Amino acid sequence: MLTTEIYEGNVGFFVDLSLFMIGFLFTIVSSLVIFKKITPIIIALSIFVGICYETINIFINVNFMPDNVNYQLITALWMQVSALCLAVSLMFKKGRTLDRKVVLTTAIAVIAGWYVIHTSLVISKLIYEGDLILNSQVELISDYVAEDDRNGFIAFCNESGYDCVISNEAGKFTHKSNSLDEIEMSKGISSINSEPFEFEIDGVILNGFKGATYNQTQVSVVVLPSGKNTFVLFDAKHILDLFASIKFAVYAWFGIVASFWVTLMFVALFAHKSHFKKLKNKRVK
Repeated sequence: MLTTEIYEGNVGFFVDLSLFMIGFLFTIVSSLVIFKKITPIIIALSIFVGICYETINIFINVNFMPDNVNYQLITALWMQVSALCLAVSLMFKKGRTLDRKVVLTTAIAVIAGWYVIHTSLVISKLIYEGDLILNSQVELISDYVAEDDRNGFIAFCNESGYDCVISNEAGKFTHKSNSLDEIEMSKGISSINSEPFEFEIDGVILNGFKGATYNQTQVSVVVLPSGKNTFVLFDAKHILDLFASIKFAVYAWFGIVASFWVTLMFVALFAHKSHFKKLKNKRVK
């Protein structure tokens, strides 16, 4: 897996491209709800909104949306509501124009692409690969848990670069890795709310948790059957690398898909209008 730094260094262009295409296309969609044809003013306004869309989106989310709302909600709502309104305008005979039909088709294709990419990459890949990482984390510490090898566990964490801690039944830290901030780890442990799971080592059933997150840090927690000691491993690097790879793939694919459909939209409009103009000229002659 490539590192977070490599992905973040290359994702900027595709983020800008994707946000520009959303702002550009759906400003046209919104404008055609009122106007029947694309005009130079609409194009100019769409370009402006496309360039400023990230700033506009952040401003709306920071000032008007609750803190726990995903920043993409405003974008998703705008895309769907504007396309729906344009579709309604086409239900009336007088509102059916070539521009509206072609733009609506493009909007539907882009929205469909948005959901396909989101479902296949963000949901499916994140769940699948995230679970692989979590299972590997459990395997890494299972032997130490089975043997209650606290010193060995912490030594392993220090050598491997993981943040780790062991707490007793009173919730007091008895062992911790050198890189660990106890306050931050306490917050992380308190955030564990995932379902428990069971796994077997040499015929012994152990109970634990996996999948809790704190500040985008994935946690595996394994609890000894006696409940006296809790082994916790924080693995930020692999999860952040996974998040970065998915972010890169989502913006790259969506930027390419949106660019393709928007380009095809203008080609189709130009071709149709040129064709009808030639037919009109022939009839005049």
